[in-house]
Amino acid sequence: MRQHAKVNLGEVSATVVVQEVLYPVGLVAAALPGSGRFPGAQAAVVVALLGILAISAILLWPAAFRRTMRVATRVPLVRRFEPDLVALHEDVNIIAKRPVALLPALLGPVAACLAIGVFYLTVRSVGIDLGLYQVAFVYSVAHLAGGVSLLPGGIGAYEGSMTLLLVAFGVPAPIAAAIAILNRAFDRLLVTVVGGAVYFVIRRPLDLVGITLAPDR
Repeated sequence: MRQHAKVNLGEVSATVVVQEVLYPVGLVAAALPGSGRFPGAQAAVVVALLGILAISAILLWPAAFRRTMRVATRVPLVRRFEPDLVALHEDVNIIAKRPVALLPALLGPVAACLAIGVFYLTVRSVGIDLGLYQVAFVYSVAHLAGGVSLLPGGIGAYEGSMTLLLVAFGVPAPIAAAIAILNRAFDRLLVTVVGGAVYFVIRRPLDLVGITLAPDR
């Protein structure tokens, strides 16, 4: 895809990183109001939000990046990937200086709200009367747990976390599990439909045939 769009591989990677930072910001912020039910949860949500903002600052602020790298590269594993991290930092800054980069900054939180809205409708469709704040907390924490698990698509960790949190809010376990599975199905269906539609619209203009993974020259 990047070859047909004539985009550098590093810029593609930086775009993905920017997206993966902005989307969780919306999720974590949405989780804060509903976290009061659990002792210590609000503090954990605030720490997670500050962590994401700190990563953003390090990537965007050259002085902070240099100071962080001086400390981080003392670890052999980090030192091994230093050139890649420097290139990523440079590409993120290139993207951030483009006016069009403001669009994902706005769409990230919007996408998070839409995802929470779909989950809210799923919960209400099975007759469970949970408030929007509680639903937002459950969805956000489950999504973040799936991401931290590093499993493909967060499968297992996402559904398990969502089920346990719903049970903690008083939802019977069988219904909670059904909600988690239904939401996963709706979420994947939406992504598949939208992604498939976009592909069929752009494949002819971009001549998306025989795409390879050849490196940038």
